[in-house]
Amino acid sequence: MATDGSPAEEDPGPERADAEDEPEPSEPSDSPADDGLPPEGAAADRLGSVQHQFVMQVFNGTVDARGGVFGHGAPGGRQDGDGRPRRRAAETGKLTDEELHEAIHGYARPACYESALAQLEKHHVVELWGPAGLGRRTGGIALLAEVVEGPVLLLQPTVTLKELASREYGRGSGYVVPGRVADATSAEDADHLWRRLRSTLRAAGAYLVVTTAVQAAGPPWRVVWERPEPRRLLLGALGGAEVSEEAVEEVLAGVPEDFRPHDLAEVARRLAAGASPQDALEQFELSASAAVAEWFRSGPEPRRVLEVTALAFTAGAGVRAYEDGLAKLEARMASCVPSLALPAEADPEEAVLPRLPANREALVSADGLICTRRVPDGVRTRTVVAFRDPVHRERVLAELCDRFDSAFWNGVGGWLAATVRAGLNEDPQLQLAVASGLALLARLDVQEVERTYLQPWSAGRLGWAGQQTAVFTVWLMCLADDGLAPVALSVAEGWANDPGRARRWAAAVAFTGELGLRYPHQATKQLWAMLSGDIRLREPAQQALAKLFGILASAGDKASVITGWLERQLVSSDGRPPGQRPSPVLLETLLALVSTPDERTGGPAVMSYLHESPDKTPQIARLWAAVICYRPLRRRALTALLTGLEELELISEDAAAEAGRLGEALARALPLPERKPFTTDLAKLVANSNRRPEADVLTEVLLAAVDRAHRRTATES
Repeated sequence: MATDGSPAEEDPGPERADAEDEPEPSEPSDSPADDGLPPEGAAADRLGSVQHQFVMQVFNGTVDARGGVFGHGAPGGRQDGDGRPRRRAAETGKLTDEELHEAIHGYARPACYESALAQLEKHHVVELWGPAGLGRRTGGIALLAEVVEGPVLLLQPTVTLKELASREYGRGSGYVVPGRVADATSAEDADHLWRRLRSTLRAAGAYLVVTTAVQAAGPPWRVVWERPEPRRLLLGALGGAEVSEEAVEEVLAGVPEDFRPHDLAEVARRLAAGASPQDALEQFELSASAAVAEWFRSGPEPRRVLEVTALAFTAGAGVRAYEDGLAKLEARMASCVPSLALPAEADPEEAVLPRLPANREALVSADGLICTRRVPDGVRTRTVVAFRDPVHRERVLAELCDRFDSAFWNGVGGWLAATVRAGLNEDPQLQLAVASGLALLARLDVQEVERTYLQPWSAGRLGWAGQQTAVFTVWLMCLADDGLAPVALSVAEGWANDPGRARRWAAAVAFTGELGLRYPHQATKQLWAMLSGDIRLREPAQQALAKLFGILASAGDKASVITGWLERQLVSSDGRPPGQRPSPVLLETLLALVSTPDERTGGPAVMSYLHESPDKTPQIARLWAAVICYRPLRRRALTALLTGLEELELISEDAAAEAGRLGEALARALPLPERKPFTTDLAKLVANSNRRPEADVLTEVLLAAVDRAHRRTATES
């Protein structure tokens, strides 16, 4: 894509044709502060709103996953049975036995495999180099399975070479850095660090596989990775399935040269399930791609091109909203692309007959790419504009990238900026439609998306609407393609380390969603750094970390990453004199964690977490007790506990047992002099509150457990 790199929202200039149609930035009551941060005390509401909008529209139906970035052929895109995208498990941490088996079962070795294995055995480290989509991650896991008997762990893709060379490695363990992105290490330093890393791994008896597409010179033990041979992969994936030799040959004849192993494995699954070779090959989306290419080769009129351009970024919009957006795009393009400008005057000698253009009829003509559909919207249905095949959307963007220069894309960028700026007040769904289009575009030209859209928008150039759309784009990049997830993490980390508060706030929001689910360790580290630093970011970052805990707890995955991190802060010496309390910042963060709502039930997430992970009760009790002992936050911590017991009564069939277990853990966690004041204050709070009788019963159970533990300790003493 040819562009000049100028910020889209500032282009083309004051003479643009649609200037009177573009709304001026409004000043709503909740507009962000001058530094791009939310108003004081509004961070939790902002975080809750952005999560709710994303989940409702992407996972629950408004934004059609199959018509967005989540088509069934989207590499790495995971869907549930109804075609909705499925949230991905964490991309860092220890792989389970099930995950290891899934990765290597029926694995087809590419020709370069033996060379990579020899390098790994000799040096204890190997880099698998090549573009995403070759099966590098799975190959790395398969290699490690041959040389280690211990656990295999995934490290974050943004880890620097210096960090790799400096960290500790477990003896007999294997490590994978999937999709490592470039860092600022010089070539001279890199050579030294690679050799230092090799020595560290050898001394530890550990092994490391790094996969990357970075063009910079790598280690001497880099191996250029290749796709497996299609026949070998297909037969291995079929296993013992009864599929005729003729069907296998027909499929192999239709496999494109640039196939992704993931897609060919899915073709095998379809064949094994009884699909015909032709139907199974639809995984590669060849017919839909060919239809788009043929449509562009036919030389469509400029208006037809702008129609598909507008739809690529407003998929799922209602007919009127789409038409309004198309009209603004046409006006914008007339000022950016001179050949699209209308004649200034009609020829006075030429008679002009009145004509009412049937634009809607032309829009959905049988030989085009666009149609309209009726979709449910609550208790109603509405008509939306869509591509005839969901695959058309990405292929249209690819054709636009290949055919049009910076004048065209500057016009698109200016139009998108105006759409986002107005969308927060007019139609919030448009923000997600724009974001999903940008996430698809990132698969084609991620540098353009980051430079022209994500960077200025995350800095608050379009206010909260722009920041929110930038965050949505990063989240959708994680869902669109496994190869884009490391890039999305790198983008968010860049925001987190930016001197401007606006981008750091955008990073905090980004780490609470899909990015935090994939990379919980890195998200926790970044959010802790924010709340420990700039005082203006403290409360937003605390709320973001608490929100991430709630999301991880709801997903049943990795919430202990956050609780473990906070407990380490709680028990660390941290330079404090003996007996001195933890810092108020840490205690405020703990209060936010035990108070944050569960995105499924609306009740305290911490109680859902304890209900599903009872073995974590002692750890949570230690965190809660620390806040209870801090008088300025004591009442709020006790209120959160009572609210949690109310939630427990609703979600547990054995709430009394769980309340008793929590009470015993709290008794052990509270210092001896704090136990009696705790029970007294909690009883007073119950007496002065209007609560359900069932919840009061659980409170009595908890207090009784605390009392028993207290008396037992006294007896032992």
